[in-house]
Amino acid sequence: MTRERINIDLDGKDHAWIALTAQIVGATKTEVARAIIIYMRHHDAMTRNELQRIIKTQRLLANQKRARTQTDRRQAQRESAQSRQPE
Repeated sequence: MTRERINIDLDGKDHAWIALTAQIVGATKTEVARAIIIYMRHHDAMTRNELQRIIKTQRLLANQKRARTQTDRRQAQRESAQSRQPE
């Protein structure tokens, strides 16, 4: 098999679910994720609208999380810079 990789971030619930499923079936998390993709492709494919709705939701959540992280970093940098200034 030609290997092509994708990198995905999972939230804690999804990661725990894949890890538990892998443990139950005696497989790796990668094997479980691959099996789910193959199953969805052949048996239970989503409609285009369903897929687009899920993607839109995931993008929104990722953007919100990114914005919070950036705000937190900026705030920490300001506090750090202020603490270095002599009084």
